Amino acid sequence: INAEYGAQAMKKFGKAVKSGASNTAKAVSNINAKPTTVDDQFEEKRTYFNTYKKSFEDMKKDVTKLQETVNNFAKSFEAVTKSFDTILRIEDADKAEAYKNSTSAIRKGGDKVSNGLSSLLAMIETRINIHDGLKKRIVQRDKLLLDMDIANKEKEKGDKQKQKYNEAKDKYEEVNSKLDDDLGEALNQIYPEFLKHYQKLSLIHISEPTRQAEIS
Repeated sequence: INAEYGAQAMKKFGKAVKSGASNTAKAVSNINAKPTTVDDQFEEKRTYFNTYKKSFEDMKKDVTKLQETVNNFAKSFEAVTKSFDTILRIEDADKAEAYKNSTSAIRKGGDKVSNGLSSLLAMIETRINIHDGLKKRIVQRDKLLLDMDIANKEKEKGDKQKQKYNEAKDKYEEVNSKLDDDLGEALNQIYPEFLKHYQKLSLIHISEPTRQAEIS
């Protein structure tokens, strides 16, 4: 009796393990699953969005490095000027004073460029924050699309499954429609906003050296 009971227990245990393994495999499969429905128009916007997102993240690093370079140049130039000023004053105090004034103007020009870069960085960081928010919404949209695809496969099994599919479809379409509009708006706003800041910075960069040449 004990042997028979033990065999039955082991058989039940084996079924439980097999069932658990099957459920685990399904769970892993669902995690790695991707939607089968493809919206070509949205996918095109996704491609553009990912390109813009990475470009702005790279630009933030590059502008930060440029700002550090400008600031270091101004400080280094000022340090050299102090030494040179000492030498000039021994020979000609008037020349030394004129050179000192010119150097001060160059430092101010460097400050203007640095401030212009700060303005550009602020705009870039704003865009990056917007992109991060949109990225989270895209992930949510993809999950809802997958839910709709899964429900679509089950909808013919009964009224309950059909209702579940309709609810999943309505929720996906609502989120997707709003996201699609917001993505289009965000992409269209990037160019004119960035151009405005970049042109302002370029004018500072061009005008300051010209002014310093006139001073010297």
